[in-house]
Amino acid sequence: MIKKLIISSVLLPLSLLAVDVYATFDVEGLKESKLTLPVTGFVKKLHVKIGDNVNKGQVLLELNNEIEKIDMELSKSDIKLSQISKDQASSIFTRYKKIKDVIDEEQYENVEFAYQKAVQTLIKSQNAYILKKTRVEDRILKAPYNGVVTDLHVELGDGVSGPVTPLISITSYPEVKLVLSFDEKHWNSVKAGQTFKYRVDGLDKELIGKITKVYPSVDPNSRKLKAEVLTKDILPGLFGDGNIVVE
Repeated sequence: MIKKLIISSVLLPLSLLAVDVYATFDVEGLKESKLTLPVTGFVKKLHVKIGDNVNKGQVLLELNNEIEKIDMELSKSDIKLSQISKDQASSIFTRYKKIKDVIDEEQYENVEFAYQKAVQTLIKSQNAYILKKTRVEDRILKAPYNGVVTDLHVELGDGVSGPVTPLISITSYPEVKLVLSFDEKHWNSVKAGQTFKYRVDGLDKELIGKITKVYPSVDPNSRKLKAEVLTKDILPGLFGDGNIVVE
């Protein structure tokens, strides 16, 4: 009886020590997108290739946009002319306001009307320019975030049928996540905040991260649970394994 108590007293502290839960993982981008454009046309310029790192706002692809650019420049000229007309009308109206009490009322109202008309013409010109500028921008595909190009779905000269045609796929980079997979029997042990010690395939050194999310359900096919670790500078698509330290 005394021997059993001694053994139990030795084993109890051991059971409270950290336990490793084995997990494999795949490296995925925090964001993954198939990029499209809202208009039809054909691919005029392709500025990237698969594997290129891109920055948010960088131009990736352009559709034919010569006509839209001409319309935009003409609209810009209309703004300049409208501004000149408005300035002239404003100058005349300012002079007439000073002598309003000694001139014919109808004459004053005509000058005021000409000024108001010039103001509205300028506003219409500015709005028309914004619209035509948008039409140009709608034909230029830009990166929505920092990432890496993972696929090109079109080539130079290909036709594009609006948003139904995927153009370029990107995934966020250098910020990535490790998607862990581990046995379901540990469902009540693994929690956010725990340490994950791991190795990436092709790298010799051990890395350390923290569990940021544990998925709330078990995969019915693999009977595995999943969790995430946020990290950076690891190429999406790589894989590896490691141990979750569970206390």
